[in-house]
Amino acid sequence: MGEEISVEIEEGKVLIISLVSVGEPDQDGRRMVNYELNGMARDAVIIDKSVQPKTKAKPKAGLADPNQVAAPIPGLVAALSTSMGAKVKKGEKLLLMEAMKMQTTVYSPCDGVVSDLNIAVGDTVEAKDLLVRIKPT
Repeated sequence: MGEEISVEIEEGKVLIISLVSVGEPDQDGRRMVNYELNGMARDAVIIDKSVQPKTKAKPKAGLADPNQVAAPIPGLVAALSTSMGAKVKKGEKLLLMEAMKMQTTVYSPCDGVVSDLNIAVGDTVEAKDLLVRIKPT
């Protein structure tokens, strides 16, 4: 804490970086790092690889597979409009996500039956996480 370094990014341009604080790890093993960059306060979230995450990472969707529905943004699952075994049509609403008070609706990319539902209301997801798998009919 309090250590200050200077980094020359090109001739005549030097960044002065000072570590202010490092927060406790969260359930995913991430820490908030507070630092100053040329006197301006900044924050960054880093993954502490020495900490074992308490939550299991969600599988990522195969973006080339049209039957897998990926999270379009990182955010919170606010509402589900489908369930396991439900028949869905292309363009039908599957779920509602929230991020920074903005809502995003996720729609079915094809006709089929919901064969895998990897989320529940209240779950936090990252972009490209596998949300729903649809078995074509």
